[in-house]
Amino acid sequence: MSLTAQAITNLAPVSVIPQRHPFLFIDAINEGEPGSFAISRYNVKPDHPVFQGHFPETPVWPGVLLIENMAQTACWVMAAQQNDANPTNTLYVLARVNQCTFKRMVRPNDVLQTRAELSRDLGQFCTFKCEIRAEAELVAHAELLVARRTAESPHG
Repeated sequence: MSLTAQAITNLAPVSVIPQRHPFLFIDAINEGEPGSFAISRYNVKPDHPVFQGHFPETPVWPGVLLIENMAQTACWVMAAQQNDANPTNTLYVLARVNQCTFKRMVRPNDVLQTRAELSRDLGQFCTFKCEIRAEAELVAHAELLVARRTAESPHG
């Protein structure tokens, strides 16, 4: 299926990005346009193993996993655009996080809506403006740099 010429609604992210449980932090792409933007959804499950050790008496979703959620959403934007070329030979990896701010704690049962919008395509790198909301309230925002790498040489 070609993703490059159509807007997307309610697409399973695993059809485009390689992350899987327990490190997949997107349940669905609610809306998106490959190479432009995506809005993902993630339900923070109360039985997720991270809550056993991260403030177990007052469970709080880790900020680093919020960054990962933004990165996976941004990677979907890039990977969906390239899906027809050679999806098994390309990795999209987080290269830098700028101006990340956490505005509100995320708790079990929160539903995250994450928007990643392409701001610059520099060939091997793309910058994204990202934000996460829960119940329309801003949770976090950041600017991310995502790198496009071949699977044979993820460091090069």
